Amino acid sequence: MRKAFMRQRFPNIRTIILPSYADIILKACENVRTVITTGLFKDELFEVIKEDCPAVEDIGGQIDLQCVQYIPKVLPGLRSIRMNVTYIWVIRSLEPLKDLRSIELLITDSTKIHANSELDKCIEEAKILLRGRAGKKSLVLSFEDCTHYMRPPFSGPLSPWKKSISLDTD
Repeated sequence: MRKAFMRQRFPNIRTIILPSYADIILKACENVRTVITTGLFKDELFEVIKEDCPAVEDIGGQIDLQCVQYIPKVLPGLRSIRMNVTYIWVIRSLEPLKDLRSIELLITDSTKIHANSELDKCIEEAKILLRGRAGKKSLVLSFEDCTHYMRPPFSGPLSPWKKSISLDTD
């Protein structure tokens, strides 16, 4: 794959959804604004964004915890992030991103939806972070079932859902 994309350029692509190992494809899309991974958003992707894709303003995927530190450094103009819910320190690490207006917290494990104090803390921290920003803001909690392979046959996956969270109330 690397050889096939080495000399390619796709300047008209603005949004790309790719596996995390396809950094060479991202490298060919220098004008991309939205990058979504189907796997782990790893340091190789951040390196390509830093060197080859300066217009990126929206990212999504499961962010590798080792790479959270790269986000403010590599993407200071980030406007929107869709990421797996992890720890409160991850939300706090987004504070330097002054253009950030939209956060979508992704839950992939249905056992973490109800009565989860860590999730509640992440939501509260995201509210605090976004409240001080000017302009239209968005905080969304979404669920995508990634555990259906562990359930008995014919029980079916849980339906995905999204919920907007008000930034004006506690």
